Amino acid sequence: MFKLTSLIKTNEMFLFDEMGSLRQYQTPEEILIAHFRLRLEYYRRRREKKLDNLQKEVALLNAKVRFIDDVSKKEIRIKNISEDNLFRELKRKDYYRDESTSLGYDYVLSVLDYVKPDL
Repeated sequence: MFKLTSLIKTNEMFLFDEMGSLRQYQTPEEILIAHFRLRLEYYRRRREKKLDNLQKEVALLNAKVRFIDDVSKKEIRIKNISEDNLFRELKRKDYYRDESTSLGYDYVLSVLDYVKPDL
């Protein structure tokens, strides 16, 4: 009466697959399965990347806390010392090295604002 539904022929369904090549699918379910497998792989990759970023952030925050603690215990001297000497000291004490920056210990410079200068 209102013709709200219609039939769609599904005998010739050609789509590009994940490799970019044209492929014939037999059923709509086959298309869904291929799509979900691909999405699942990308979800896995995104999860791994997020976990990696979070682990780096935790290591960086732990290093900042350790640095503040060492400065407050006067195990590391920051008054009248050059950045090069400070970075060498951090390397000697096996502090976390941030590979995303050129020096690796740039995070210490941001922490120095929160440490009392008389230490």
